[in-house]
Amino acid sequence: MLIAVAVYRLHEPARGAADRLHLGLDNEEHEHVDVSHGLFEEGWRAFVRDLVAGLRADARTILGIPTMRYALVGVSALIFTINAIGAALPQFYERDLGVGKGTAEALIGVLVVVGGIPGVMLGGRFADRFMTRVRGARMAIPAYCLLVGSVLFGISYLWIPFAPAFALEVVGIFVMSMAIPALRAGLTDAVPANLRGAGFGFFNLASIVFGGMAPLLIFGISQATGDLRIALLVCSPPIFGGALVLLRARDHLDEDAARIFQAILTAMQEQQAREASGDGS
Repeated sequence: MLIAVAVYRLHEPARGAADRLHLGLDNEEHEHVDVSHGLFEEGWRAFVRDLVAGLRADARTILGIPTMRYALVGVSALIFTINAIGAALPQFYERDLGVGKGTAEALIGVLVVVGGIPGVMLGGRFADRFMTRVRGARMAIPAYCLLVGSVLFGISYLWIPFAPAFALEVVGIFVMSMAIPALRAGLTDAVPANLRGAGFGFFNLASIVFGGMAPLLIFGISQATGDLRIALLVCSPPIFGGALVLLRARDHLDEDAARIFQAILTAMQEQQAREASGDGS
């Protein structure tokens, strides 16, 4: 509730303002947007009809962006594996590593606080620092982080004692969490400002659909094999596939981002030309 109040008090910039500022363009004339059409002014049927038509058009545009196609596949694989691990890890600690029931859940919290939060914070700085130094950095960096983190988690599932396994997982979740800020920023770079809400909607839809399958599958494999360790090892490979797909996305990210910025420049130049023509007349 406190966060909701704080967000409510934020000033919302004009759509595309960050893109224009990134290009060094003046943004003052775009700060005020007049809304002349009510949301349900033409009735509920017209609203639903326009909503469905708009979603279809947005889907065609978003899926027509190469970076987004690859990124959605990569994100789906990533979320699948992470949800599978998150669901099964406490029981893995109890069944295979001899950790007490209450202690297992507390240790998952330690993983998130000690490894996950610092990883997200450092990952954002890391992605910004290397954005102009590495080709397609905001897709390449998440891919490398996921590959390294997944290897560390995979080793922790092997027949080793709890202490080294947990240490590997702390480092693993730290490295994997570094992928999150760069990945979300990369999606923002690849999608035009007027479609970013829909783009993140597709991102969340993929997370829900594929993330929801993961616990069912991992516990199904555990029941079939009688071994949760085997289930974890079976459900881990998709994240490697997702990371490799994200590496393919890096080949298109810079081109897609440049296309967006070129469209912004063209629109600004056309607007300036119209204003100059109006002043001249």
